[in-house]
Amino acid sequence: MKPQIEQPVDCKIESRVIKYVMSSEQVTNKNNQQFIIDGEDLSIDLEHNIEKKKSIKVDINVLMDKVREEKKKENKETNSLDDLSKLKVDEKIGVVNFQALMESSPQFRQVMESLQDEFQPRQREALAKQKEFEELAEKIQKDAAVMGATERSNAEKDFRELQRDVNRLGTELQEDFNLRRNEEIGKLQRTLLEVVNVYAQNNDFDMVLADGVIYASTSVNITSQILESFEVVMYLSISSRIFFN
Repeated sequence: MKPQIEQPVDCKIESRVIKYVMSSEQVTNKNNQQFIIDGEDLSIDLEHNIEKKKSIKVDINVLMDKVREEKKKENKETNSLDDLSKLKVDEKIGVVNFQALMESSPQFRQVMESLQDEFQPRQREALAKQKEFEELAEKIQKDAAVMGATERSNAEKDFRELQRDVNRLGTELQEDFNLRRNEEIGKLQRTLLEVVNVYAQNNDFDMVLADGVIYASTSVNITSQILESFEVVMYLSISSRIFFN
């Protein structure tokens, strides 16, 4: 027995004829439906549409996940900005020009004066050798025309030896002076660091910066305050030594 075929249904919508047709095979499989619009066959596969809807649903979920991730990033950036603003308001920060602090301290001048006294004898020796060398050079230049070959050869030999001595004394003096200067400056720097730490702790600073700061306003520059504190510390230290001695 053949399945019954439904008759086409005519519908007029805006002067267009839409026909819904089901074939004998389509009766047993109603997922396949066929529409004819103005004589044009537009087939609709319902199973395909279902899969397509599923894929669209998946795409929407992926899109929503991306939107949520973007919102998380925005929230993180906002929180970071809030943290920075809180840091600016809540944290107490100071800046120190450490080089200026060291060179402005009385102890720096004392170190340099002490080194000058220490190396003064060697400096006088180098200057005396330099003067002897200049006098010999002047004598050779003046008497070169009347010197004999032997005398001229001996004078040139003395000249070269004096020149080596002058260079050696000058080089050794400069190297030894720099070495001692670095030693004494290192001691002074360590003392200054202790003073900065004590000052920061006593005045409730959260952070004190030194090298690498390009600009600091006067409101955060505490170099002069630390210098005053350092002078007080050294004065008390000297006074205590005098008292106990």
